[in-house]
Amino acid sequence: MKTTLKMLAPERVENNERWNDLVGKSVRIYPNPKAQKKLIMKENKAKAGIYLWTNLTNGKCYTGSSVRLSERLSDYFSPRNLEIQLQKGKSAIYSAILKHGLANFKLEILEYCVSSEAISREQYYIDLLKPDYNILNIANSRLGSKHTEESLAKIKNAYLNRTEEHKAKMTEHLAKLHASNIGRKHPHTEKSKAKIGAASLSRWQMAEYRAKIIASMEGKTHSEQSKAKMSANKLGIPKSEEHKLKISLSQPNRKSIIVTNLETNVSIEYASIREAAREMNETNVTLGKYLKNSEIFRGVYLIKAKGAL
Repeated sequence: MKTTLKMLAPERVENNERWNDLVGKSVRIYPNPKAQKKLIMKENKAKAGIYLWTNLTNGKCYTGSSVRLSERLSDYFSPRNLEIQLQKGKSAIYSAILKHGLANFKLEILEYCVSSEAISREQYYIDLLKPDYNILNIANSRLGSKHTEESLAKIKNAYLNRTEEHKAKMTEHLAKLHASNIGRKHPHTEKSKAKIGAASLSRWQMAEYRAKIIASMEGKTHSEQSKAKMSANKLGIPKSEEHKLKISLSQPNRKSIIVTNLETNVSIEYASIREAAREMNETNVTLGKYLKNSEIFRGVYLIKAKGAL
């Protein structure tokens, strides 16, 4: 006789109208996933959607989502992978599959969807079905999930004892990720950028946060290569008048400079000695000497600090 969900959990099917509405409406049903692995991989390749595992021995279930269903579902077919994942943290569905075997599970694809909606649709089914094997009540979240002390120790030990080959592979992988992001437009909207900026400013205004950042930088120095890059970046980025004003206002102790043409008696005020030197096509060091010694620059310009006699 064929085992059905109604036989395993009659109170859930009989008393929950939502379950009644769902029964038989899955877009794909695999009653024997262990024997149907190839078909599962083929039919769900390059698709995003929501899936449901049901334990045929007790009626308990688990719902999840993925933007690459075939890749995600393939994880459940590897006992070794499930064991490794359980060493990192608890998972009711992984433990159940290892205990009962995939032969005692049914797999359903509840629906296919666009990638951007996968998490919200998973949350819909978590709220709808309240699946027993979902430890977390929030889709795509670790909220409520904790690593055991033993698993934390294993994770730390594995990280500290990485082989040179593994380190090289990780370096290569990160380099590829970096290269793939070059030229990519920023994904944030103007609204989200404003929120991120406000949050960052709010954190920086906290004395404790600033102290931690400053403390973390103590003893650190830039390499000559980094200094050269920063210098090149500064030279290649023209500053707007608004930017110059902000820089000036952020340095209240900086004195403005008054340059007077003694022939025309016209005076021009500059925010700093650097700005005056730049406008006069001269180095700020040279201009500073004329300021300090009250000498006439180029035989015609008198340079004074604002407020000086």
